[in-house]
Amino acid sequence: ASRPEGGKPWVLPSILEAEKRVLAKGADKEYLPITGLAPYIALAREFAMGADSPSIKENRCASVQTLSGTGACRVIAEFYTKFLGEHFADGKVPMYLP
Repeated sequence: ASRPEGGKPWVLPSILEAEKRVLAKGADKEYLPITGLAPYIALAREFAMGADSPSIKENRCASVQTLSGTGACRVIAEFYTKFLGEHFADGKVPMYLP
């Protein structure tokens, strides 16, 4: 959140409107599955790699939805690199970090 001179957080009008819409629908605010919303992930993956991507067609592309943009993806990539390093170091499984 942005904090003007008074120090109190200023919430974007778009966020306030989104909250109103969620409440108006009576949504239950249930958490998503741990990997995210499957239809959103599929569309994002196709957008990033192209719908005709061989890695998508051959089911070789893993994707997750995270909070905080690339931060959460970077944390897991660092974890994999540290604890599964020998599998990534040989170049057989590329790891792309943001």
